[in-house]
Formats: sequence, structure tokens, C-alpha cells
Amino acid sequence: MEQRRKAKIMIARPGGTAAASSKTYRISLPNAWVKAMGIKEDDREVSLVFTVEKKIVIEKLKE
Repeated sequence: MEQRRKAKIMIARPGGTAAASSKTYRISLPNAWVKAMGIKEDDREVSLVFTVEKKIVIEKLKE
């Protein structure tokens, strides 16, 4: 079953020696989705894919 949620991208400027135009982009994932994917604090590596259709696919890496 496909679930959709509306979200905003968080944009932050890093400090330190980063370039003045540098930015970091983040998206929060719902807790239920992370649990359903089997992601845990000690096992949280994922694969990110940006498709030609401009979609982002997140997959948990297999152990």
C-alpha cells in the first residue's frame, strides 16, 4: 500500500570553514515508515536513488 505525506525540506547553512553559499538539505521521515523499513539506530544505512522522473527512492541496505 502506498502512503503519501506532504513535507517541507529543511534548509540550513553550515558554519565553520564551509563556503558562504553552502547549504544542507534535510527531509524528516515519519517514524512509522522508518520502523516499517527495519531501520534501527545501530543499522541505518540506506540507498538513495534520484530517478529521471524526479522521484527519490529510499531503500534500506541489506545486511
